[in-house]
Amino acid sequence: MASMDGAGQYTEKQRHLDALPGLSSLSLTVLGFLCLNDCAAIKSLPAYVITFSVLNVANTAYKFYFRIPMNPKLQRDDLPTKLSGLGGLGIVCLAVWGAVITWGHAGDCFSNNLDCNATLFICGLVSSAIPITIIAVVVLLVIAKNTCLKSNSQTSLNNSNLPVLENTA
Repeated sequence: MASMDGAGQYTEKQRHLDALPGLSSLSLTVLGFLCLNDCAAIKSLPAYVITFSVLNVANTAYKFYFRIPMNPKLQRDDLPTKLSGLGGLGIVCLAVWGAVITWGHAGDCFSNNLDCNATLFICGLVSSAIPITIIAVVVLLVIAKNTCLKSNSQTSLNNSNLPVLENTA
């Protein structure tokens, strides 16, 4: 991948700023423990919120310790960087768990018909929606890019078979 010298240098300031979003999920851990028995409708919701936030913090701490930038252009092609993808994969898998247990109850929560702490529920809903939305957008962009490249290459192939008109004047 890219080197870490010159314009592509990964500074300590960037390193600390990269860690802030992941560390903010510590508040979810606290909320999960505070509301451990406050969601009779979805018994596993506090466990999901706690597990999701702990994995998020662990992934952030791993990337901070090994100085792995969030920007892929600044990342090195080494073992710690490759292993850091496992944390992201775990977060996506946990987000699927969160989606399964929360998305079906969203209407009940917003109409106050759910026997569950609303703050805990919304945190679980949002924490599952963000990673899944990011993955869905990336997949759609890759499909669109591949489709456009394929159609552009076919168009250029079709145009190359056209006869060339020469100016005889």
